[in-house]
Amino acid sequence: MSKLMSILEQIAKESDDILGVGIFDYETGVSVIEKNTDPKINLSIPSAYFSELIKHTKSGYKELGMGEDVKEYVVVVNSCYILIKSIKETKYHILCNISLNGNQSFIKEVLKKYEDPIGKELEAF
Repeated sequence: MSKLMSILEQIAKESDDILGVGIFDYETGVSVIEKNTDPKINLSIPSAYFSELIKHTKSGYKELGMGEDVKEYVVVVNSCYILIKSIKETKYHILCNISLNGNQSFIKEVLKKYEDPIGKELEAF
């Protein structure tokens, strides 16, 4: 678990616009671990709600005949962006809270860079 926290800390250091980053199990909505740079942010509760978004989106795409492999989601709210990225071949997703000033494309690349190390750590979970 400390290795995962170290990875999340590295992600948070990549951009001042990352307000928080966490990993959650989309099947259960349970937060595995999170690193917040803003003490007012708690990603563990929203991860449960976002897991429902993922389940419903996967079902919707499946009904459209498009499969159900959705790689990422971007939610735009008044105060921030929420970027949710699947960790390939697992039931886990990365949840990243980004300030409205943040560059989504850059942060997507940051998360992509850490996807494999996170996946390897989650295999032991």
